[in-house]
Amino acid sequence: MLKDFLKLSKDLKIRIGVNFLGLILSAIILPNMTIYNVQHFGLAVTGVLVGINAVITFAVGLYGGHYADIWGRRVTMLVGSVAVFGGYALIAIVNSPGLNLPWGTFAGFVIVSAGAAFHRPAEEAAMIDVSKREQRGFIYKMIYWLINVGLVIGSALGAWFFRDHFFGLSVATTAVAALSTAVIYIFIKESLSLRRRSTNTTGVWQVFRTYGAVVKDRKYLVFAAASIANTVIFMQLDTYYPAHLIESFHNTTIFGIEMYAQRMLSAALIINTAFIVLFMGAINRLTRRLSPNATIISGILVQGFSFSLSYLLHDFWPLAITAVILTVGEIMCVASTQVLRADLMASSGRVGAYSGFLAAMMPVAVIICGFMVSSSSTIGNVGVAIVLAFNTMFCAFAYIKSRKMLEKEQDK
Repeated sequence: MLKDFLKLSKDLKIRIGVNFLGLILSAIILPNMTIYNVQHFGLAVTGVLVGINAVITFAVGLYGGHYADIWGRRVTMLVGSVAVFGGYALIAIVNSPGLNLPWGTFAGFVIVSAGAAFHRPAEEAAMIDVSKREQRGFIYKMIYWLINVGLVIGSALGAWFFRDHFFGLSVATTAVAALSTAVIYIFIKESLSLRRRSTNTTGVWQVFRTYGAVVKDRKYLVFAAASIANTVIFMQLDTYYPAHLIESFHNTTIFGIEMYAQRMLSAALIINTAFIVLFMGAINRLTRRLSPNATIISGILVQGFSFSLSYLLHDFWPLAITAVILTVGEIMCVASTQVLRADLMASSGRVGAYSGFLAAMMPVAVIICGFMVSSSSTIGNVGVAIVLAFNTMFCAFAYIKSRKMLEKEQDK
């Protein structure tokens, strides 16, 4: 993998590095925010707050994709990165010594989420701009591997410092966000030529006209629905899984270390990411003979059903074992779904708009996850597990449907 990485262009290496920094930031703060909100606001209010954040992120994501095709990738990424920096700075300020303002922390979290939503479509589009189709499978596997290295680092930092040293941790994340912004400003070059930029205006009506063309692409709509369902599965570690632990986990001592909800969450994240870092290559070799469709179906079902099972468990070792199993499913499907997404967007000729549309749809997944958190007080762990199981089956079906539609179109 290192040998192939060194063959990539300098611009691609820098972009992957920026992506890596952002992921470390996310892993430190975001998974623990659900626990933070549940502790300060309760389950019901936390679900509502998740929904509010999702609506704001949805709107900002639409503009991010639109402006990526008008302003260019670099400027759009810079604006989003500055917003992320500002959000983390606000979190640090409202949690400084002598202050403890949960609503201010939530506001900072919303700004961070909005900045990331504005930044993400341009980042995705730029990656496609500067890569060749035959490189993308490796690039997405490399990014996925680095994501998990970043998650190991971020999760470990979050586990040991979030509860007792939140202010210091928020100062550190603000510094890393500033570094990420500086790297984009100094090293990232614009990948969208003036000739290829959209001449559309920047008004609200024009934004919706831009996405009208995307909505007419039926195969991409099916793929977007699958991606929303897939995001619901991936976001379990950030949403209902922490809520389940804070409500149901049986505290214990493992190897002399006290394990409570937050540490169980970090342990699950570390198990997940360490397993990916160490065994991703071996699992990819074992599944290489499977067709893309079989790989996607198997991976989605294993991962989704493992999460469902985990909501019926309350102790360390059973939860640790399900964390390993769901990771195998995650490894199987992630690269195949990313390559399918890139192929669908590249065939459209409007990568920024397509990427922005998909990024804007992701808050729908957040709303679903928020509903699962809020409704859990009524339907319980069993109800949430059933909802997630149905979501998993729909996800696998929709991915295969979109792939078949693309292949049919290419055969014409």
